[in-house]
Amino acid sequence: MWSSVSVAAAEACSTPVVEQQSAAAATEDAAAPVNDKRRRNRSAARRCREKRLDRQRTMRQQVDDIGAENRRLETKIARLRDRLEQLQRLLAEHRLGQYCHLAAGGSSSADATAMIDELRMINDDLSH
Repeated sequence: MWSSVSVAAAEACSTPVVEQQSAAAATEDAAAPVNDKRRRNRSAARRCREKRLDRQRTMRQQVDDIGAENRRLETKIARLRDRLEQLQRLLAEHRLGQYCHLAAGGSSSADATAMIDELRMINDDLSH
């Protein structure tokens, strides 16, 4: 059934190895720009992800730092409020004559002035 014509046709259809190699090289040359673009895109995407992670780490650190500063300031405010209440109580008692802290301690009017200045300073700190 196989005739010499079909064998000759099969031989004619087969391409030589040299032609196959040059066709593969041409395909690689055509794919090179696409592969290069893909490589650059992967690299850019990786850099973008790294930058995003760095920004997130920086922001988390800033949040932690601000939170710690907030807690420190809240503690300071509580101490100042306590001291303010203490000084206001002493001043009110002194004004009412119920207890003269300044006289009992042998303090002078300079001490009273210092107490009033401290009251003002604490009040200013709390109002800011």
